[in-house]
Amino acid sequence: MAGSTLIIGSGISGLATAYYLRRGASSVTVLEATAHLGGKVATVDVEGLPVDVGPDAFLSRGADLRQLIDDLGLTDDIIEPQGGGSYIWSRGRLRPIPPGAAFGLPDRLVPLLRSGLLSPAGVARAGFDIVLPATKSGSDPSIADLVRPRFGGDVYHRMVEPLLG
Repeated sequence: MAGSTLIIGSGISGLATAYYLRRGASSVTVLEATAHLGGKVATVDVEGLPVDVGPDAFLSRGADLRQLIDDLGLTDDIIEPQGGGSYIWSRGRLRPIPPGAAFGLPDRLVPLLRSGLLSPAGVARAGFDIVLPATKSGSDPSIADLVRPRFGGDVYHRMVEPLLG
């Protein structure tokens, strides 16, 4: 037998890891604490209609993700963006992602304020990033560990988490 692997969590990373390990004939067990597989990727019922929640797009700068999509037979299901703009549901309605935001991190405060994604206090807190000293990286910080201290919880919860899950 090739060896056994235990994977904790059935989010996209856990499932992709299990998929590749199984291709090598390894014994793989995936443990999930919830009743639903997929991590942040899910479909919920909203007034009788299925609504996808969590990440609905991906950034593909390398060949690995595209190869996984091909291997899973999902290539024909990919819908390329048509340039209509991106929006996040925040504070009771859809709001545009402000110009200059990358991976949910704002780089300009005026467009962020105009977008309405954050309260004025949240925008002010996000502005502290430019005056804070450089962050010392730990052994393996999460996205939340990196974003919250620099930009505040509002940026993390209302911008980064919806985009990066």
